[in-house]
Amino acid sequence: MYVHKALLASSRTLSTAIVLAFTLVSPCLAQMEGFGGPSILSRGGGRPGQAGGRPVSFNFYAGIFATYETGSFPLGVNADGSLRAVNLYGGTANAGLTGSHAWKRSVLAVDYRGSYRKFSRHTYTDGSEQAIDLQYEIQTSRRTLLSLSEIGGTSTVAYSGLIAPTAILNPDLLGVPTNDIFDNRVYYLQSNATFSYRQTARLQYAFSGTGFMIRRSSRDLVGANGSRAGAQVSYQLTRRDQIGVAYTFMHFDFPRAFGASDLHGVSLQYGRRLASGVQLTLSGGAYRVESLGAEQVALSPEIAAILGQTTGVQAIYRVNYIPQILASIGYARKRSNFTASLSAGASPGNGVYLTSRSETAGFGYTYLGIRKVSLGLSAGVSRYSSVFQTLGLYQSYYGGGSASYLFSRHLSAVLQADARTINISNRNRIGTTVSLGIAWSPSELPIPSW
Repeated sequence: MYVHKALLASSRTLSTAIVLAFTLVSPCLAQMEGFGGPSILSRGGGRPGQAGGRPVSFNFYAGIFATYETGSFPLGVNADGSLRAVNLYGGTANAGLTGSHAWKRSVLAVDYRGSYRKFSRHTYTDGSEQAIDLQYEIQTSRRTLLSLSEIGGTSTVAYSGLIAPTAILNPDLLGVPTNDIFDNRVYYLQSNATFSYRQTARLQYAFSGTGFMIRRSSRDLVGANGSRAGAQVSYQLTRRDQIGVAYTFMHFDFPRAFGASDLHGVSLQYGRRLASGVQLTLSGGAYRVESLGAEQVALSPEIAAILGQTTGVQAIYRVNYIPQILASIGYARKRSNFTASLSAGASPGNGVYLTSRSETAGFGYTYLGIRKVSLGLSAGVSRYSSVFQTLGLYQSYYGGGSASYLFSRHLSAVLQADARTINISNRNRIGTTVSLGIAWSPSELPIPSW
């Protein structure tokens, strides 16, 4: 056991050194060329500051909304052990900025949204919420490209009230809490960097790293620290087809909880440009997951009589192998973004579940109208199963949409509705949120849907 502890500790040191070597750290490792990382504020999976795959000018917006929410879950249970649900109604003031700017060799893109929530009777979800997705790319030479990104924010709502549900579909968003169970204040930050080198017109190498942290206010919920580093080699077979192979190392550990995991993954990748603006991405492989944790065990009658309790906790060491799968199709053209994906892989958990095997499937779509209308739709399912905790299967289903209509030169009516259900050990939670309000923008474009 001490050998395994030392092994995990040394791996943690190695991963930290790798992250520091990269300075900032990247969600692009498992992506084939042409499939950009989706914004956490876009239902359709578009990159920050883009519409239909094209950069848009910076656009500021602000608004006031009335919100009604059912099935909100504060931390706690009823007398019968069921999850305690609360209905909320109140108001929200929002403000945001989206857009991008291109120079000769570089591009800066940003999506930001902030809000202040105030509800009647229940105050545990009151307060500010923030979410930002910032990306920067620079062509450092004729053959090299450096990509940096920063994602962060805070929320009081499970899976964050400001994060688009399609963020659940992106396995690279390790540091974004998209699948929390309880409504509780959470802070998150993920830094990314990727360096790409094109040796020839067909052969390209990419080196990437990621570092993230998640903190939850309640001492009954567990935060997470993590890092990821990897390398990818890709080869352009034809004008439309690309193949590649990638290696990934990840490390997760958990403040206020005994446990850590080291993951080694290898995958084969294939990408095809099906048509203008349409990209298919396929990836398959496996992770070797080495975990150190704790589990509850029954004590012998003799020890139980001495200690006055029937159960105890013992350290465990386990090695698991889980699949690493991604099938994604993305469309970005004119004023539309669409993404649909199916994935299986590893996750640092959601504050209750620690290192887990995760499976997701779903789609998202956004449309930015010519003059007056923008729309957004999303739906999907996700599943968790812990690799070393004795917990039941966690399942979550979600769906929803948003729309804005520009009814005057600078004012838009905005409607957003979402529904979500979770199931843990045959216990269900169903929640819905509806918001209706008015937003103002100095531009004459419709407010983007989220």
